[in-house]
Amino acid sequence: MGISEFLPDTNRQKHIAFYWVLQTEAAVDPSGMRIYADGCSDIICNAGDTIAYFYPLEGTHQAIPLYPGQLYWAGQ
Repeated sequence: MGISEFLPDTNRQKHIAFYWVLQTEAAVDPSGMRIYADGCSDIICNAGDTIAYFYPLEGTHQAIPLYPGQLYWAGQ
């Protein structure tokens, strides 16, 4: 699993600070990493081929499915 950070092109930097990409293997168990605890708004896209699951509350088993090819708005 790895996280990569990318700057947007100069035309988008006024509105977008960075792009982050989390890459995992298909058989990787869910991680406890927070992706929007900073109070900012984020757009999340599952660019994979299978459903990914987001667990917003640590210690619970409540999961939000993130379907392939869909965009999700998170945060503020």
